[in-house]
Amino acid sequence: MRAKGRWVGMIAGALAFWGFALLAADREAWPGEEGREKEREESKEVSGQALLKQLCAMCHPLGRVNSAQHTARGWQATIEKMKLFGLQVTDAQAAAIVEHLRATHPALGEDVAKGRLYVPNEHDNTLSVINTGTHTVLRTLPGVYRPHTLCLSPDGRFLYVPNHSDAGGVQVIDTVTDAVVARVQTAGFPMHCTFSPEGRYVFVASHGANAVQIIDGIAREVIATIPVGRAPHNLAVSPDGRSLWVSNIGSSDLSVIDRVTLKVKATIQVGKAPLGLAMSPDGTRVYSGNTGSGDVSVIDAVALRVLATVPVGRGVNQVKVSTDGKTLWVALGSEAAVAVLDTVSHRVVARIPVGQGPHGIAFTADGKHVYVTNSDSNDVSVIDIATQKVIETIAVGKAPACL
Repeated sequence: MRAKGRWVGMIAGALAFWGFALLAADREAWPGEEGREKEREESKEVSGQALLKQLCAMCHPLGRVNSAQHTARGWQATIEKMKLFGLQVTDAQAAAIVEHLRATHPALGEDVAKGRLYVPNEHDNTLSVINTGTHTVLRTLPGVYRPHTLCLSPDGRFLYVPNHSDAGGVQVIDTVTDAVVARVQTAGFPMHCTFSPEGRYVFVASHGANAVQIIDGIAREVIATIPVGRAPHNLAVSPDGRSLWVSNIGSSDLSVIDRVTLKVKATIQVGKAPLGLAMSPDGTRVYSGNTGSGDVSVIDAVALRVLATVPVGRGVNQVKVSTDGKTLWVALGSEAAVAVLDTVSHRVVARIPVGQGPHGIAFTADGKHVYVTNSDSNDVSVIDIATQKVIETIAVGKAPACL
């Protein structure tokens, strides 16, 4: 019995020893908390990528997933569009997709376009790309036919450039590659364009058709044509996206379109030949720059009536409201100057000399500088808003137009 007991003890001891040794070896192979977290992240990444292939490839014609909007805001909007198409996407799936895209497509879209200004050079069929930090031309893009104006998508990813000719058409440029990636056929002589706040639709003033055409930014085709006044030129969308304002040069009025019914709900008479059009950041005021009468009409966007008419000078072109909403800047094409209008008192408070034939106006994102295209001197004036003086003049292509 004693011998048997000793054998049992020896066997139990050996088993305990080897069990402990195996356990220790296994513990060394076990992942710690850091390893488990890595595995979870890898699993999440695979899950996001799989969902992207399964669901997002259906969002765009021809599966153009990687040429869609790459900012977080853009992808959230894209996922909402997926739901409109009847695709079932849970909040968890949406979060996984967005996280995957943030990781795989950093620094695209809005981050790329934020420090750039695209200038349409109408007479040499090019765009100048300006670095707004250094005030220098980065590159010149050829092959853009008759670019009179342009509009940038809300996420900064795509630039739409109407081709101002009887053949019509709008070219689409990817701001990551600065390459033309599509062309949308429109009616003849498309003028200004603007995006809907969510970035899904592009509105184009069709000078030749006396209408506004709506482009679906996903299908990239015209989906509606809305008759307006004679020779529509410029456009502005209300911040809530419910109203679209159109300036009509030929009939000297503004058409106000209801975006739900896609019909003109009001026509407002303004000064002669309204070229410029701008809306205040809060959507309560609309400003019509009237080149024929040399003044600006101030409109109450709620009551739909003219509040004031302010004389500004000769050759009114583009008008833009400052980022803080306190001033309206007016390009005076026949005076080689920009007029600055106080939006509260409706008085001209400054007049700044620029190049010859000032046409387009754009503000930098930080609100510190104003860029003014000068069509007759083929350059761009950079104005310091604080000092209200030109600090740089940038040579560009022939006849730089609207911004």
